[in-house]
Amino acid sequence: MKVGLPYVVLMLRIGVVWWVLLVAITAIFSMSVAFLAALLVFPWIAFGIGTAAAVVQYRSLVAASWGAKTTANPLVSGQRQSLSLDLPATQAMRIAVAAVTSVFGAVEQRVTSNEMTAHILERGVKPTGLRTLRSDELTIIAADDGGAHPSTRSTLQISCEPMHAWLYALFWVEAGRGARQVEALRAAIWTRVRAQHDVADALDQQGALRARAEQAELQLLRAQIEPHFLFNTLAHLRASITASPLVAQSMLDALIEFLRANSQTAASTTISLADELKKVEAYLKIMQIRLGERLRYVISSDASLHKLLVPNASVLILVENAIKHGIERINGSGLISVTCSQDGAALVIEVDNDGPVLAMLPDRGMGSMGGLSNLRERLLLIYGGVAQMQIEDRHAGGDTSSATGSDASGVRATLRLPTQ
Repeated sequence: MKVGLPYVVLMLRIGVVWWVLLVAITAIFSMSVAFLAALLVFPWIAFGIGTAAAVVQYRSLVAASWGAKTTANPLVSGQRQSLSLDLPATQAMRIAVAAVTSVFGAVEQRVTSNEMTAHILERGVKPTGLRTLRSDELTIIAADDGGAHPSTRSTLQISCEPMHAWLYALFWVEAGRGARQVEALRAAIWTRVRAQHDVADALDQQGALRARAEQAELQLLRAQIEPHFLFNTLAHLRASITASPLVAQSMLDALIEFLRANSQTAASTTISLADELKKVEAYLKIMQIRLGERLRYVISSDASLHKLLVPNASVLILVENAIKHGIERINGSGLISVTCSQDGAALVIEVDNDGPVLAMLPDRGMGSMGGLSNLRERLLLIYGGVAQMQIEDRHAGGDTSSATGSDASGVRATLRLPTQ
């Protein structure tokens, strides 16, 4: 074992003290002949004890796994450490007191707003007989750091000193006990600080989501959208903020994207096909989050058509009805397909869904549902009878590939709009 000068000094210091003690005891209780013999024998015993103490101290401070984390000097009993926390001093002290209780159990302690003193025993040691000689005094002092914001950061000064310092100063070593005590307490404090920060981060995230949701609700007052969609989306969003923050985040992003697209075009009678498809895709994203695997969607459009004008919210109304009267009425997964193409001088927009056929719907069709009747009137006013809207069973047009049963072969809504 390679040791440094401090360990040699420690061995000599303890050896000399034990030699003096043994010689003194022999001088008091023995004859002069025995005393002379003791002068020759006791040095070997005393320095053997000193060597054993130095070895114990060395293994405790150097060979232990936590030894690298400490700055313990073999000639010094106890341990002192500083711990910087991003917390006010009073809050840091509360965490330290809780950590002491968790590590050492119910101990004798004196606590103020920024200082704590406790008499502790190492974990696993019961306060019986000579074991009480292994008791330590633990002191924790919390102080706010200076600077521009002193109340947001503090330092904990932690010290652990033997209650019977004379014992370890003269006759033996504390074998790194103070360092172990401080290290265990330090780990417990950090565990609580990290847990507190995790809780604070979660609360901050939920607060941010709630704030953004409230902002979205204010925008809804100015939006001209189907109200049941908004109410159901907000109810789903509020339920997800606590239970599934990631789902709530995705839904809120899609809702804000939808509201932004809608608010930018809310005052316009006609808008570009590109802007209309933006609203449709944001709406479908929200509904896909709400319905999960029950909804799949595909939007297909040639970029050369995106500058063509369409009535505001015309495709959105068709998609809303396709979900409400189609996808939501079937069991299992359904597909919404939006296809935009050009047929001569007409822009053709088709919205397909895998829902029930028209005969299975209330009033035997979708013509009077939702905003479809309103859309028919708008088409008449804008295009004067040139535009057309048609709602039909998909198999009527020869397409049954997406049917999910005899009562769910799908419905297609078609808009034919003049490109001029």
